[in-house]
Amino acid sequence: MVSTKFAAAAKFNTTILNISIRVSAPDLKITRIELSNQNPSEKELITINVFISNSGDMPANNVGVGFYVDTVFVSNSTPILILPAGKEVVVAFVWYAGSGTHTLKFVANYENNINEPDEANNIKTQTVNVKGEEPWNWMIYLGASLIAVVAIIIILRKLYKKR
Repeated sequence: MVSTKFAAAAKFNTTILNISIRVSAPDLKITRIELSNQNPSEKELITINVFISNSGDMPANNVGVGFYVDTVFVSNSTPILILPAGKEVVVAFVWYAGSGTHTLKFVANYENNINEPDEANNIKTQTVNVKGEEPWNWMIYLGASLIAVVAIIIILRKLYKKR
């Protein structure tokens, strides 16, 4: 809404004229992000649901959502053909998690082709800690396997010596 005051001065009186102009537009907002696993492991496929609402008073057409991991563009959604005013939709992404701490960022209207009164609410981020594979796990399995093999050999030798 734009509001402007105009003052017209006469010899003995002043007239103030208020003019208000309301601009109708969609206002896209990413309301929340839901991960299929909040504590993923390396190489795990994670489904990410991104909830987008239109809090404006006009529908938004062909809304694209961009997905970034650590500032690198990963993919975009199939465009939402129509997002009516006051409604919310869910867009799903699948992410192959790499180990470490990552910032997932989602941007509604990432191509910036829809005029909105507030672009700042189009972005939502979430930090995810992905557990890496423990490099020493294979050493434990190898050590346990070697101990088992040695134990079997010792038992077999004792059995054959008794005969």
